[in-house]
Amino acid sequence: MNHKIRSHSTLIMGVVFLAVPAAMAITSNTPERATWLEDFLSLITILGFSMMLGQLYLTRLKSAFTSGMKLPRIITLHKALGYLLVSVILLHPFFIVLPRYLEAGANPVDSFITMVTQWDNLGIVFGLVAYALMLLLGITSMFRNQMPVTYRQWRVLHGILSILFVAFGTWHAVQLGRHMQRALSIYLIMLAAVGVLLLLQMYLFNNQPAKEAANG
Repeated sequence: MNHKIRSHSTLIMGVVFLAVPAAMAITSNTPERATWLEDFLSLITILGFSMMLGQLYLTRLKSAFTSGMKLPRIITLHKALGYLLVSVILLHPFFIVLPRYLEAGANPVDSFITMVTQWDNLGIVFGLVAYALMLLLGITSMFRNQMPVTYRQWRVLHGILSILFVAFGTWHAVQLGRHMQRALSIYLIMLAAVGVLLLLQMYLFNNQPAKEAANG
């Protein structure tokens, strides 16, 4: 019975955070000059970010995405997906530079510097902030046991960094995403907003026993 429930939860998550965003992105009107490599890497980035939003739903709260899962399994899945998705999103700037180098022969270093120094572009600035926040999320998660803070303090820090990353990252994706159109923009904003509300609900109204620290 639990296996069927878990399979159902996995299917729901796959549809909400992969299938729907992918369908919207593929059917969007991308720039005509875009190459297949640019489109492919852009799609990978969008799906990676969508799944990052999905991390907000893999919490200790019971939901359609975690039905049939015990707490240790939820935490293990959250960690594994987190490390994988952070790795994908960290490559995002290089996904932009790589096609220019392979297809146009542009100097990758010059292209990268030009891209990240556009301080008059709010989307770029917010993207850099989101990138730094994601690095902090990865580092503080990987070295949690070495940090001079209690488990509860770390959880609060993790939650704050997550909310800030989602806010800046969503703005960046909506403003500058290659496949971004109105429907997909609204969809990602809704996923982000509901996810943040669920996270706040968990932190503010669902106090977890201290013994969960051993599994956190």
